[in-house]
Amino acid sequence: MDNIMDGKVSLSMEEINHRMLSFVFPAVDLVVGITTGATFLAGKIAEHLNLPVLYIHINFRLPDNTPKFANPQLIKMEHIPPQYKRLLLVDDVSVTGKTLNCAIENLKNFTVFTFVIKGKADYVLFPEISGCIDWPWKTEGNG
Repeated sequence: MDNIMDGKVSLSMEEINHRMLSFVFPAVDLVVGITTGATFLAGKIAEHLNLPVLYIHINFRLPDNTPKFANPQLIKMEHIPPQYKRLLLVDDVSVTGKTLNCAIENLKNFTVFTFVIKGKADYVLFPEISGCIDWPWKTEGNG
């Protein structure tokens, strides 16, 4: 994890998987990933926890990470069956919390725990990272 490329911290899938295996996740019924940043990550976590995964589509930033809108915009949310009560809401990063808050606002009827690789959330996989990350699923072919 100490590798820094182009000003970004380089994380391998091996490092993320190793940290996930020892991470204590909250007791939840369903993993909900925020697209597109957490699409791959939410799937990996759901697989690790042996839980189903659904997605909430929120549009906020351009590919260069600059905001596209003043506030995140809900594009689409998959229907969450009523048997699911406790959700793990997954995003890759949360700096301002705007995207997570937009999702939480649309998940009011559930108990929601937030999870990110870095930033501000209920659960943070790499709390020691403050800089940008070179995402392995963008460079390792979903390793």
